[in-house]
Amino acid sequence: MNLSRHRHLTLVLLVVSASALLAVGSPRSASADPLLCKRALSSESAKYTRTVTTALQKCEDAKVIGTLPPATDCTTNSQVVAMQGRASQRLMRKIASRCGGDDRTCGTADDESLVSIGWGAIGTCPGLKGGSCSNAISNCNDIATCLTCVGQSAAQQTVALDYGSFNSGQFGTGSAANFCQRSLGKASTTFFMDRLKAVQKC
Repeated sequence: MNLSRHRHLTLVLLVVSASALLAVGSPRSASADPLLCKRALSSESAKYTRTVTTALQKCEDAKVIGTLPPATDCTTNSQVVAMQGRASQRLMRKIASRCGGDDRTCGTADDESLVSIGWGAIGTCPGLKGGSCSNAISNCNDIATCLTCVGQSAAQQTVALDYGSFNSGQFGTGSAANFCQRSLGKASTTFFMDRLKAVQKC
C-alpha cells in the first residue's frame, strides 16, 4: 500500500514539473533558451520537494525518539517552516534566472513564453489530489508558485503516510517497537526521495 501511494505521489509531481518536456518550442530570440527553463522547472521542483520532505521527516523522527512531544505538528514547526521558506526562495530565484529572460524576472515581456516551455494550455495549477494548489498560470512566477504548492503537498502526504499510523505510546521508549518505527519511517521516506530523484533525472 505504501509503495503504491509513493509511486502515485512521485509520478503526479513529475508530471506537473516535467510537462514542459512534451512541448514543441516556438521561435524565439537568439538569447532565449526554453530548454534551460524546462530543465530548471523539473530539477528545482524535485530539489524543493526533497528538501521539504527531509525537514518533515527529521521532525517526525524527533517525535519518535522522544526529543519532540508526540503532539507536535511538524507542518507548522518553526525549523521546518524556516527550511521550507529558504527552499521556496531558492526555487523562485532559480526559475526566474532560467525562465525570466535577460532581466531574470518573471512576469516581464522577455519571459520564456508559456507555450515554448509546455505550459501554454495549463490555465491553472494542476495540483495534487488532497492538496489545494489551483493558482492561475500566466507567467513563470505562477509556475513556481504551483510547483512549491504541489511539492509541499507531496512532501506532507508522503511523511504523513510514513509516520501517521505509528503508536505514539512507544515514542521515546527505546523499545524494539520504537526502533522499528524509526526504521520504517526513515526507510519509507528515503525510498520516496530516491525514486523522485531517479525519475526526475530520467
